Amino acid sequence: MYKVFVVDDEVVVRESIRTQIAWEDTRFTLSGEASDGEMALSLIKDIQPDILLTDIRMPFMDGLQLAKIVKQTMPWIRVIILSGHDEFFYAQKAIGIGVQAYLLKPISVSELLDALESAATAIEGEAKARNSTASLQAMLKNTTFLNAQHLFTDILTGGVASGEVIERALAFGIALIAPRYIVVRIELSGHSGGQLLLAREILHNLAEADDGVWLSFGGVERIAAIIKGGSDEAVVERAYSFAQAVQHEIANNTELAASIGIGGSVSHLPSIPESYTQAGEIFKRLGSAMAGKIYSISDLLEIGAFVPENVPRKAQLRYATETDIPAIIEKLLEPLGEQTVLSALFADYLLMDMLITCAKLLKELHCDAESVLPETKNFSALPFKRSTREELDAAMRSILSRTFAARDAHAGMKYASLIRKAQAYIHENYADANISLQSVAAHVALSSNHFCTIFAQETGRTFIEYLTGVRIAQAKEGLADLSVRTSEVAYSVGYNDPRYFSYIFKKNTGLTPRDYRAQYAAK
Repeated sequence: MYKVFVVDDEVVVRESIRTQIAWEDTRFTLSGEASDGEMALSLIKDIQPDILLTDIRMPFMDGLQLAKIVKQTMPWIRVIILSGHDEFFYAQKAIGIGVQAYLLKPISVSELLDALESAATAIEGEAKARNSTASLQAMLKNTTFLNAQHLFTDILTGGVASGEVIERALAFGIALIAPRYIVVRIELSGHSGGQLLLAREILHNLAEADDGVWLSFGGVERIAAIIKGGSDEAVVERAYSFAQAVQHEIANNTELAASIGIGGSVSHLPSIPESYTQAGEIFKRLGSAMAGKIYSISDLLEIGAFVPENVPRKAQLRYATETDIPAIIEKLLEPLGEQTVLSALFADYLLMDMLITCAKLLKELHCDAESVLPETKNFSALPFKRSTREELDAAMRSILSRTFAARDAHAGMKYASLIRKAQAYIHENYADANISLQSVAAHVALSSNHFCTIFAQETGRTFIEYLTGVRIAQAKEGLADLSVRTSEVAYSVGYNDPRYFSYIFKKNTGLTPRDYRAQYAAK
């Protein structure tokens, strides 16, 4: 089934598309609708339809602006323009954006179905074309392409001066200069052979469609991309959009899974290796938990899974792991040199310092520091021998190990708290017809793409699925009061169009509001 999303500011047009097409008899499903481009954009990001039907002239954001943004951020979506204006200017702009079809209103059901079938055929044609590996094999043999890949590697390893990098990039026709950069690393897992080659071609096509993405095939299953942007916010948004597009296309067209790490934003070409290292560190730290997920370095800094270098010790302990304990202790004991027998004063100083640092960290994370480290209550009764280097080492290991265990048990709380905050906001504002992915993301201080990814990964449901679930649950309570009209229930749960409410209610419950009421009254 192909998901179709409709955007038109005229209720009668949306209603006509919704009711006059027998969707259940086609290979299409109406996955959502909106009255303007701005509202539609956040829904489209969440629903990720296959085909977008949009009017041109609408308030806030017109259809051409919407189509342009959608083609840039979600290039797999086929766009069909619905227009009441037979003007060459609009058609020319639509062609330039890369729309599938340009239809003039009024549109018949057969005409619209023909356009949808053409879009579906085009989607299938692209999938079949990907099965042909000839173009990718030819590309890999191309000297220019290989030289460009060598340049990419040189940039990631930091072995070439900026001036030379820029000159070589220009020679290959690569526009590399940008205010900000981020490196995205992609690992593919699952079946091998032809599937991997197909996936590589899919990724190549996605990168070709966005001039802000430069892709490199560094290995059979490991791929990297340099993302360019005009600001921190813009480059992060583009990185998440690209990552989501990769996961969507890989999942829909192959049997593989894409795990994606997003490094930090940097401002200079020589700093790109930093972002590359951070993206790789995500895989190193998360291991198998990374499978099929998208994580950025900021995510790891939040959940305590990365060890930045040259940071104050409390911050270092916030991100260290069990495997880092020997290195931490070795650094602390460096002043001892080869000394094996210790003075009690020096040993107590080191342990006291470590206890205070660990306790402060646990308190910042809202953990019960005294229950984790009871020694903090009475240091004089410290239950450790510490007269030799080995004894002091063992005492430190015990303190750090307990601290890390408590911290790690608390690690998921950052996003648990964020998700709870988002859910609370949804429950408080579900009746607002204008609530959107963007407004909820802003409430929890994340970009819409970042929030979209995290919400789905943490809850197992998309934002729209969750919001719809809340609205349907509230609607059931409203429908239980037989004195309230169905249209009033629809308005009370955030639907301005009672007919669309009935459609969504039946889609989610299997019953129309009328049937649900009849069933409820019969109990």
